[in-house]
Amino acid sequence: MCDFAVYDDEGKTRDFEKIHVLQDGGLMMKAYKGTDKNLQCKGLQYELGKETVHKGEVVPCKEGWHACKNPLDVLAYYIPADGARYFEVDCDGDIKHHNDDSKIACQKITLKTEIGLLGLVKAGVEMIFARVKNTKPNQYTSGDWSTAATSGNQSTAATSGYQSTAATSGDWSTAATSGDQSTAVANGEESLAVANGWKAMAKGSLGCYLVLTEYSNDGNLLDVKAQKVDGEKIKADTLYMLIDGEFREANDE
Repeated sequence: MCDFAVYDDEGKTRDFEKIHVLQDGGLMMKAYKGTDKNLQCKGLQYELGKETVHKGEVVPCKEGWHACKNPLDVLAYYIPADGARYFEVDCDGDIKHHNDDSKIACQKITLKTEIGLLGLVKAGVEMIFARVKNTKPNQYTSGDWSTAATSGNQSTAATSGYQSTAATSGDWSTAATSGDQSTAVANGEESLAVANGWKAMAKGSLGCYLVLTEYSNDGNLLDVKAQKVDGEKIKADTLYMLIDGEFREANDE
């Protein structure tokens, strides 16, 4: 099996895609998927390590097996509640792309490894930082007290460094930070704010998703959780931290 790049009409590599050429000449794409606690998705049963084949036409959101190329897009379909489980998967056969995000529908799917919420967030943050270094209109900055800001639908802002800030304005956008006391801010419909680091904070407008990590004072990762900004349990435009495994308003600490 060997890797190869996929290019769009402008000659640039397509985001989020990792495709392999198999020995029989077929294609396989690495992706990510969520299920409920019983390894079911919309009533369909999956089994870890077993290839599942769809018989019939593949149509995104209607027919076939579904997954996301961007790990963090999975959270829009399976939020961390009621025992949701997360997997790295291989997609094979006929593969069709969804128009709004990185969701795909495929003819064949195999749940390869259960990675949990922590693994999903780690993979998502790594993918974001790899992507924004070379892709516009996204923005990437590194260094202490650095700032990255973007505007526009499906844009991405990412920073790494102590007390850094990433902010996005636009629907389906992502703000990601990696660094102690860093801040992620997301505004726009179904956007995502990911803050990874000791005493990291995140906030978003109504309908956004916040992903927070909790670290001990000596740098050990303790927990990672995600919540939707619903205006009740999680307030809009309010900074949150993860403390003792719970979302708490940052100005209360």
